[in-house]
Amino acid sequence: METLYKSDTGKSEILNLYDEKLKDLNIDYQYKEV
Repeated sequence: METLYKSDTGKSEILNLYDEKLKDLNIDYQYKEV
């Protein structure tokens, strides 16, 4: 599978944004995961 990221730096930045959003939406995320 081809990477969607231009670089490892871009990848880590995107993953950090995901982590921040998951913390903000933690309750919704837990419901969806079940």
